[in-house]
Amino acid sequence: MLALRDAFAARQRNADGDYSPDPKAARFRGFEAARSQSQPMSAPPPKTSLTKLVEDWWTEQKAVGRKPSTHESYRNTVANLVAFLKHDAAGRVTSEDVVRFKSYRLAAINPRTGKAISPKTVKDSDLAGLKTIFGWAVANRRMTANPATGLTIQLGKPQKLRSKGFTDEEARAILKAALGGVDSCDSRGRSNVIQGCLLEATLSVLDRLVLNEASWERMAPL
Repeated sequence: MLALRDAFAARQRNADGDYSPDPKAARFRGFEAARSQSQPMSAPPPKTSLTKLVEDWWTEQKAVGRKPSTHESYRNTVANLVAFLKHDAAGRVTSEDVVRFKSYRLAAINPRTGKAISPKTVKDSDLAGLKTIFGWAVANRRMTANPATGLTIQLGKPQKLRSKGFTDEEARAILKAALGGVDSCDSRGRSNVIQGCLLEATLSVLDRLVLNEASWERMAPL
């Protein structure tokens, strides 16, 4: 009721030409919009080069016993990436850059062999190295994202050129070599007579096994 009475009184003053501030309004504190409490933003990662990333990564990994050959492989990969991109700025590398680099490496020729670089080498050396270096950089606040994440190469199964076992000729050759190269029994009492007889017996058993296996295959019901 007091608020309603005060409102009518204010309207009456206005009707009488009094537009001065309402003295009773001073009883209430003015409304202040709440200030947004903005979260402090993390500082952007410092600018760094790809070459320095590899060396800083190696400084840490060398202390935990990583092999120098891994460092050499990753360093060569990054050097190839720098040459391909024509810049050394880690922060400028994008996922599209890494995809283009992968295609470039697959079409490249190994200067030592004169042959194309194999997909396995690109996958296990180039892509694996970039994922490791960029992943380390993200974990150590040197980069904001890993541009090599998720990139890979689907390798097909190697072509099977022959069975795992030995052929009959290979088995005989191995047995002859193991028994001193003797081909037959010698009744004249030479020192290798025992080896020769053993070889003939072994080859005879082998022939029977092969023959029996072939016979069973022919006799097996379809």
